[in-house]
Amino acid sequence: MAFLLVISLSGCLWPAGADGVSDEGAGVVEGDGVTNASETDDTGPGADEVAEEDGGDEESIFDRRPERLIVELQVHRIEAPAGVFGEESPVWKIASAPIASAAADLRLRSNGFLAAVGRDSDRNDLLAFMESLPKPAIATDRVQPDSSKLVDIEIGEHKGTLTLFHFDESGSLRGLEVGQPRVRFRMRCEFRSLNLRDVWLEIMPELEEPPGAPKWVIGPDERARLVPQERRHTFKSVAFGVEVPKGGFLLLGATSEVYETPLLARPFFLAEAGETKDGVQRYRESVYVIRPIIRSVSLDAGREETPASEGESDGE
Repeated sequence: MAFLLVISLSGCLWPAGADGVSDEGAGVVEGDGVTNASETDDTGPGADEVAEEDGGDEESIFDRRPERLIVELQVHRIEAPAGVFGEESPVWKIASAPIASAAADLRLRSNGFLAAVGRDSDRNDLLAFMESLPKPAIATDRVQPDSSKLVDIEIGEHKGTLTLFHFDESGSLRGLEVGQPRVRFRMRCEFRSLNLRDVWLEIMPELEEPPGAPKWVIGPDERARLVPQERRHTFKSVAFGVEVPKGGFLLLGATSEVYETPLLARPFFLAEAGETKDGVQRYRESVYVIRPIIRSVSLDAGREETPASEGESDGE
């Protein structure tokens, strides 16, 4: 299973080129077609005789056409035999930048999650590592959410009952038993940096059990209805935010402890792969590579314009 996530953020207006994208016609005009002082007398330029250094046809930055920025989140799920993506794996040396909050990183690790940020320059090394894996399985999917809402990245459905443990914000260990849960990440993305090529991601794990027995609920029309109970377990204490730089990516994985202890991260990254001849359970392990790609749409022409540096490698 896998997936490629696409988020369209509308209403983000910015002058083209103001965020570092080259604009050949950009410039600040210092005059208005006034005669050069060297072609007049020697009395010196007056207030209306300021020379133009670069010509009178250049655009002001205020004349540049507006554009709308669209964020696409490529979400790749890479699955390989157990132990390939543990803390000692080379993949965590490739994506080595920590997430912004040390407290959030500690909470993630205590619940079995690993998270790190990679840069644009790390992508070739990451691709080479993935190609070297034994029997890898890579998959993607696509969804278009609203920019103001959390979006669901479905990971799969587990059969039977899961018993899991997780640490909350106070550090208390809590137990949870869920039956046939659907496993997903909930995500949101937005621009927070002055550099609109950097994207802020918020990620939160969630488990959802099948609907419970119907119960009476008063609706907006003040009428009572029998509605199946929604049974979602959203782990806000494990939620975290991270800024991904232009061309970079977020890497999510699991600690080695999830093999020995049923921590919250286990169903997100481990999948049962049968048993050995000795009756020992085998697993396959996953990591997730989340890479924002920013495209621009000219509001004048109404067509999409993708910078070559970001659009050529969409299939990586």
